[in-house]
Amino acid sequence: MGKLLVFSLLVLASLRSASTEEKFIKEGGSVDLDLRPIPSERITIIQWKFQESILAEWVKDVVPLTHNRDNITLNIVSGRLSMEKMTKEEAGVYSVEVNNNEQKVTYNVLVIKDVPKPDIWISSVSFSDESDQCTRTVKGTPPGLDPSLTAGKSGMESGKSRGET
Repeated sequence: MGKLLVFSLLVLASLRSASTEEKFIKEGGSVDLDLRPIPSERITIIQWKFQESILAEWVKDVVPLTHNRDNITLNIVSGRLSMEKMTKEEAGVYSVEVNNNEQKVTYNVLVIKDVPKPDIWISSVSFSDESDQCTRTVKGTPPGLDPSLTAGKSGMESGKSRGET
């Protein structure tokens, strides 16, 4: 019973010490993934993985720097993995091992479409003598958005005090 409790506590502690950081990247954009924490000793072995498959690796004096994508760069001094021209297919979980030690931080890279600036117009403004509030109705739809998604909506309303802009 005591050994089971100690084992359970060790598993719980290891789960708490690992974390996943989300990175939102615009489609076609770039991202840098850094080592955390920064190793105290010089890097002699580094291996970045994407979805559990080896993406880039280097072993000093044994394996030259290799990677399986044209749009990545691996800095063997800092351990930084830089990726450019990101696509939806490259979205997913990235992890790294340094000097045969798995790093505590993994990255969940999410590649999203660029959100266009919506066309917005003010359709009415009303004031009341009984209140220091005014009502402003604003309507807008981002270009390319399916109009059925906004059907039946009357726009946004926001209250502002008189004199505010």
